[in-house]
Amino acid sequence: MKIRFFILAMSLLLVTPFFTQADSRHITGNDAENHFGENQVVCGTIKQVKVFNKGVYFNIGERFPRQSITFILWERDAENFNRKYGSPFALTNMQYCASGIIKAYKGKPQIHLYEQSGKFNLFPKT
Repeated sequence: MKIRFFILAMSLLLVTPFFTQADSRHITGNDAENHFGENQVVCGTIKQVKVFNKGVYFNIGERFPRQSITFILWERDAENFNRKYGSPFALTNMQYCASGIIKAYKGKPQIHLYEQSGKFNLFPKT
């Protein structure tokens, strides 16, 4: 009986870190500025969608200029994005995540959205 309890206890100790890591696979937009140059999954609420001459900005957390991070969709991927998600404006106030390298532009973090093998690096937060 003691051996079974010991094996069960050791199994739980070995498995517990995996459950903990599953909850920490993403960071928030507010944490993004501490991870420049890193490949991360960043999640947050899309508070503003703004079209500019080369694509679309998705400002996360708050509207410009107080956004925590910006996801950028370039014009070259816009048509396929619209086929998959519909209008970018429909994502306003929804929680989404983007995966990629966090870059800095004028000191603000951003992730570039792109399509690869038919999938975008943008997905709903679950």
